Amino acid sequence: MKQTIEIQAVDLVRRIRDAQAEELADKSVAEVMEFFNRAASRARRRSEALQAVPKSTGASNKLRIPVARKPRQNRG
Repeated sequence: MKQTIEIQAVDLVRRIRDAQAEELADKSVAEVMEFFNRAASRARRRSEALQAVPKSTGASNKLRIPVARKPRQNRG
């Protein structure tokens, strides 16, 4: 049986946003730009590394989280 994880996406995004705002509160515009440029570079490197992994190893599956879905209700 597959185990599912319920994710509260809005709360997660708000926590990330609040943490970033706190970290960047006293930074100059140049420092804020550097922060996001570094984050983008890390994301690109990670994406490229994951694309280089052969799919047969199952490594790409490690990033997927099964989502519990509610059955659709008929609208009619």
